[in-house]
Amino acid sequence: PVLKMAAAGRVVCVENEHLHQEEFFKRYVATRQPCVLNWVDQACSPSLTLSRLLSLAGKNQVVVETRENQEVNFGRGIAKSMTFEEFLEQLPNDRNLYLTAATAGLGTIDIATASKKHADDVAVNKDGTENIKVQTEIVQVPQVLASPTKEAYISGDIKLQPQLLPTLAPSSVNMWIGATGGGECTSSGLHHDYHDNLYLLLRGRKRFRLYPPSSTAYLYPAGELLKVHKNGRINYAGAETAADGRVEDHHRNYDTMQKPSQEESSQREDNSENNNNGDDDSFLIALREDFVSRFHMLTETGVGLVLEALGVSATETGEVTLDFGTIPVSDIKRVEPIFREHIQEEYASTLVKKPLNHSILPTELVNKGPCESDNFPLYKYAEGPLEIEVHAGQMLYLPCGWWHEVLSYGESTEDGENLLKKRKMSGRENKKHKNIHWAINYWFHPPDTQDYKQPYSNPFFPGIWTQVSQVLEEERLAKEITTNTKVD
Repeated sequence: PVLKMAAAGRVVCVENEHLHQEEFFKRYVATRQPCVLNWVDQACSPSLTLSRLLSLAGKNQVVVETRENQEVNFGRGIAKSMTFEEFLEQLPNDRNLYLTAATAGLGTIDIATASKKHADDVAVNKDGTENIKVQTEIVQVPQVLASPTKEAYISGDIKLQPQLLPTLAPSSVNMWIGATGGGECTSSGLHHDYHDNLYLLLRGRKRFRLYPPSSTAYLYPAGELLKVHKNGRINYAGAETAADGRVEDHHRNYDTMQKPSQEESSQREDNSENNNNGDDDSFLIALREDFVSRFHMLTETGVGLVLEALGVSATETGEVTLDFGTIPVSDIKRVEPIFREHIQEEYASTLVKKPLNHSILPTELVNKGPCESDNFPLYKYAEGPLEIEVHAGQMLYLPCGWWHEVLSYGESTEDGENLLKKRKMSGRENKKHKNIHWAINYWFHPPDTQDYKQPYSNPFFPGIWTQVSQVLEEERLAKEITTNTKVD
């Protein structure tokens, strides 16, 4: 079954900076439990400041998110390109700018993968051994570093692999820079990530509201939910993956996953539904209440399509009888696409298009926490939220699939003192970039085993990361040599 919230109902704060990596993996990664860590990983140099970052990448183009006004959550804004220098200059006076994870559109890295397959002509040799041939294929992997993160890596101010998690395969390394003031905050909106997250907070303060992956069905994701893997990886219709995030092409490349038969797939789906929902009558009642509330939001065409899909026909007088209390759960799931495509215009704002991994719950309901709602009757069954604060000089480990809303606050006096103490920065640096919140995060492909040394059942992502990191390190060394040559 999908792991639920920590039994203690709270997020642990780890104080021991010298905790062995394998012990950390066993306690938190293998059990899929979030935790706050009262230090910043050595992968980020204490000498890295915004002033230094500006000197490294000030003239480089960065992709930032801009929103229309402060009522709109980040995560749905418009991408905008500017130099990093322009961004830092505008940020104190424009709270609608945010430097977020942005590696899309930056090109790819070509990686050679080797896949083993049986030869077509002879499956088994005469001596009984398998006849294997190795095929090399070039895979294009998205860039894992965008500016200014890449410049910080090339300069040696950040490393590709955190010391805390040496056996996990990173997906990307990102910077998050924004500004607030006067006690105000910005919101990310309620969403989940597809990767494990190690979040290093360098400036400001962040408040997280957390819900476990097991509450996904109650939090109304924008995507059509298919399954929640045991490690928390969440799949939606049209975007199904293995537990570690591999897609079908990756399965073929490494020839390690056999496609299940239709019977096996049905059995897995049934088991998953039983594990997530159980036979709780109250859940089934709420699920049908949700169906009824949205049924009345449908257009006339939508109503007709749902009735046709359910096999319900009108009498000679045009009357239709539909017993909502007896509709099977499988039928409710089957007509889900109709609800999304045939909603009345007046209700469209409640189902506004968002990324699949974002909740469509209105902000006022998210702020209240799980409660009774006519339009979202399942919400009251969500487990949580766990509310925690992360301050400058701390980290958060958040396994994939944990729903979270991030409220970001600019640096207060207390945060500044904490930063100065932990990162040995000058007071001048602290005052120069006031009201800014700044974080670096590492996203990792989610592990699907509990083995510290081999956290992935399939070698695809570890193999890809080994080659990607080699390519990036060669690039860093080449630029280092060029820089030293110019100095000489």
